[in-house]
Amino acid sequence: MNSKYAQILIPLVMATTVIVDAVVPIGYEVWVGYAFAVLLCLWIERPSAPYIVAAIATVLLQVGFMLSAPSSAPDLAVFNRLVVAVLIWITAGLVWRAKLAKLDDATRRLGAIVESSSDAILSVTPDGFVTTWNAGAEGMFGYTASEMIGGSILTLIPPQRQKDKTWLLSTVRGVQSIHTYDAVRLTKDGRCIDVSVTVSPLRDAAGQFVGVSEIVRDISEQKRAQTLLR
Repeated sequence: MNSKYAQILIPLVMATTVIVDAVVPIGYEVWVGYAFAVLLCLWIERPSAPYIVAAIATVLLQVGFMLSAPSSAPDLAVFNRLVVAVLIWITAGLVWRAKLAKLDDATRRLGAIVESSSDAILSVTPDGFVTTWNAGAEGMFGYTASEMIGGSILTLIPPQRQKDKTWLLSTVRGVQSIHTYDAVRLTKDGRCIDVSVTVSPLRDAAGQFVGVSEIVRDISEQKRAQTLLR
């Protein structure tokens, strides 16, 4: 199931449950309906989704109870709804932990891919300060992560290409989509290398622009081959 179907099913399940709850005053049916709606949050990307659905379900429990016809066993009807309220929040906590574990696993996998890449992969703030620096970047430029993290990305600009510094910072601050360009970068030992740079915007959970990620590939051999062919 994908996120789109889950977003459609959750309100349908909750609406059906509150209607049935109003018709059947004992409240047995709410054991399944609201808990199932919370479980569907496993397919919703928003981390807080299970708690939001649980809160809505708790309110609907009270709405269903008030709309329901008088029960022959009022104590049982109240007990069922209290137990369901507890069950809903326990389920929400379990779903949240499952989503967090899934996210942590995906993050670890992504981190392993980034660290094992031969390409330089790094992230930069809008002001041009390096925030991440993988092993590929260390191998390509000669700087360790401790040397570059917190330092300026302008360290990689050759002295004879000073005008590139202004252009690079404006690119870092203004990129809104994936952008690829060829450039020349400076290694720690003073070599200039031809590279292909792919820049992508980075945004926080609120959608605010917080910097860019860069994938840098050494194309020096390719450039030399093109020169020889010409």
